[in-house]
Amino acid sequence: MEIERRLGPVDVLVNNAGVGGPNLPLWECDPDAWWRALEVNLRGPMLLCRVVLPAMIRRRSGTIVNVESYAGIRASMGGGVAGTAYPVSKAALVRSTDTLAASVDEHGVRVFSISPGLVRTAMAEGDDLDAPTQAPPCLQLHMHARVIASRRHCYVRRR
Repeated sequence: MEIERRLGPVDVLVNNAGVGGPNLPLWECDPDAWWRALEVNLRGPMLLCRVVLPAMIRRRSGTIVNVESYAGIRASMGGGVAGTAYPVSKAALVRSTDTLAASVDEHGVRVFSISPGLVRTAMAEGDDLDAPTQAPPCLQLHMHARVIASRRHCYVRRR
C-alpha cells in the first residue's frame, strides 16, 4: 500500500467526511443527489476500511472510528423538514460499524462509532445550533460505552 510505504503503518482510521444531501422529503429529492449522500457517508468509509484493514489484520492491531450522527438513530431532529439521505446514510453507517466490529474482533482490530453532536460547520449552516439536539442521556451513555468498553474490542450491542 502506497500510504504505508511513504508514511508507515496506519494505526488509526477516522472516517469523518460527510455531506448532508437534499433537505427535502424523499418524493421531492433528485435521486442522484440523494444517492450521492450515501456514496460519501457510507461508501466512502467502506472503501477506506477496505484499504487499511488487510494490514491491520496482519498486525493484529488497529482502530477504526466512524463518525456517525444522532440523525442516524433518530430520523427527525427538529420541527422542520428532515432530509432523508443524511439520516439513512448515517443509520447505515451505524449498522455497518457494528457488523464490521463483530467481523474483525477476532483479528485484534477495534471498530466503533461516535456521535459528536451538532457542530458548527458549513453543513450545519441554517440549523439552530443553540437548540437542544444532543442525544438523550441514556443514548449518550451508550455511545460513550462503545468507546471505553473494557473488553479488547469496542463492540457493544444495541438493545
